[in-house]
Amino acid sequence: KVMNNSRLSEDRKIELLYYAQQKSQTNLVDSITASRILSFKDLKKSGTRDFLLAEYYKYLKNDSLQRKYLFSFILDDKHNAFSWYLLLYNEYLAKDYVNLLSLCDTAKVYIKSYLPDYFQTLVLYDQKEYEKVLKKGKMIKFGQIDDLSVKTTLYNMLAFSSYELNKKRKSYKYYSKIIKEDKTNTLALNNYAYFLSLDKKHLRKAEKMSRITIESEPANSTYLDTYAWILFMMDKYSEAKYYILEAIKNGGSDNPEIMDHYAEILIRNGNIQNAVNVWQTIVKLSLIYI
Repeated sequence: KVMNNSRLSEDRKIELLYYAQQKSQTNLVDSITASRILSFKDLKKSGTRDFLLAEYYKYLKNDSLQRKYLFSFILDDKHNAFSWYLLLYNEYLAKDYVNLLSLCDTAKVYIKSYLPDYFQTLVLYDQKEYEKVLKKGKMIKFGQIDDLSVKTTLYNMLAFSSYELNKKRKSYKYYSKIIKEDKTNTLALNNYAYFLSLDKKHLRKAEKMSRITIESEPANSTYLDTYAWILFMMDKYSEAKYYILEAIKNGGSDNPEIMDHYAEILIRNGNIQNAVNVWQTIVKLSLIYI
């Protein structure tokens, strides 16, 4: 229906098709062959055609042809921010960081958008270039970002980078900004709460934030571990043991940090021999993770 609707522009067709795919979490063309796509009268030479063919080859896991049609999609309208988003996102998923950074610079010539800076920041963050992340953050005009998930992702990267560089006050300001705009952002709530517990400050505030995360994702071992560790810091050793065991039950048994927390909690509960056994397990895990 979207394809045959003459009242929709090419750009609008592409956006609707893309959002339909995201909502259904399936590929748009898993049951559409390339020949059928090409059979549409108005798609012989159009951005919609290239977009759909890119999706088709994505389904076939043919990266080279997918990339080819994404580039054709861009050439059809180099000033279309949405087209650039699809191309940059694809390069990010492919972890082709060198090409992605170059494409971001090219995109800046054609579109006035936060997208190039956003993807460049993602690359720097993945590469643990935290100083460069903060430098890039100063260049981004957050007031022009209308996508909440993009804005909070950037703030999360800036917050974590600041903490890693021992700029804790700045880190906490960023986390506060995120929570002010999105009170259910579990990543920010968890990290902020955990960092407060490491600093042994504002533990009641940390406990409240952490509780929101485990209520939202009760099977998340990282969030359960954070909550257990905050309770431990609050001298609530029995409760801490319950939640650390929940973290282990939900996949935390192969995480050295979670297991180390478990050992510390066991000691405070008087289970010294069990704690020693856990530390021996940690040594084995640490060897695996080296």
